[in-house]
Amino acid sequence: MSERLNVGLVGTGRLGYLYAELLRTQIPEANLVGIAGHRAEEIAKEWGLSVWSLDRAGLINNPLIDAVIIVSSTNRHIEFIHESISVKKPVFCEKPLAMRSENLDGLARRIEEEKAYVQIGFMRRYDPGIARMADIIQQSEIGNPILFKSTSRDKELPTLEYCKTSGGLLLDMAIHDFDLARWLMMSEIKSVYTTAGVFVYDELLDIGDIDNAVCVLEFVNGGTGVIDVSRCAHYGYDVHTEVLGSHGMLRAGYYQDTPLLHFDDNRVSHDIVREFGPRYREAFRLQLTDFVHNVLQGIESPITFDDGLKALKIAEVAKRSYEHGERLYL
Repeated sequence: MSERLNVGLVGTGRLGYLYAELLRTQIPEANLVGIAGHRAEEIAKEWGLSVWSLDRAGLINNPLIDAVIIVSSTNRHIEFIHESISVKKPVFCEKPLAMRSENLDGLARRIEEEKAYVQIGFMRRYDPGIARMADIIQQSEIGNPILFKSTSRDKELPTLEYCKTSGGLLLDMAIHDFDLARWLMMSEIKSVYTTAGVFVYDELLDIGDIDNAVCVLEFVNGGTGVIDVSRCAHYGYDVHTEVLGSHGMLRAGYYQDTPLLHFDDNRVSHDIVREFGPRYREAFRLQLTDFVHNVLQGIESPITFDDGLKALKIAEVAKRSYEHGERLYL
């Protein structure tokens, strides 16, 4: 393989466009060759890409493509992973893996047997604050992890069309928190109890989704956790993660976007983070850089299909807990 990785991108939504921009301008080891999706021709012309297709098959099977990045709608992820593995191409796939975990164990076995490279897009692990938290915890600098707390609040509801195809609040949004809980607490999750509902956006009732939820976790190692997720933090984009250990505590996240305080007669104020794109742009860049580097250097995936599958199964249990009104065990 050459010094640069020839990449094909499947998906042309908001995140797909961001990935195209980062691959094209911010990652020297990447060569974005082609793109597939409903906006493929437009983006290909904008970025001067030699390959574009409305159909992902034309991209995945193209001999100019060395590796595939999947940022399509959730319900197509597994299909595209299978196709990429069939032509021996390393895969990066956004979370969640699917709308349901049913029948995914077979793909997990196939990946292991064929030693296929599959990396899952839990970009919060690459956020500098979270990454530093993980290092400190793994070095036992705060003792044994006891309590995990995480807040994930969007400023407003995305489109209903997105909510229908993404997996919803727990499977699409809270899945980041479930992944971080396993990773930072260094333990699998034993049980989940979820209380949730529709408190602001009544239109979610028609598609079976919710706009706010709180999940209480039990860990196999004896720790506990609390996750709250919301679609209606109208003050701004609010994501914070905290781990309490037996000898200290760590917290990552911030509200203030610009390093500027405004002083007047009545208050001291500052601006706020508005959305996930600017907040996690560096994490997205580091995540894609890691994927490209690992494939070029033959390094194993740091965030595996199994990580994605476990987080999906936790999210499913959290959703069933809400529906049944009881604590459920994994």
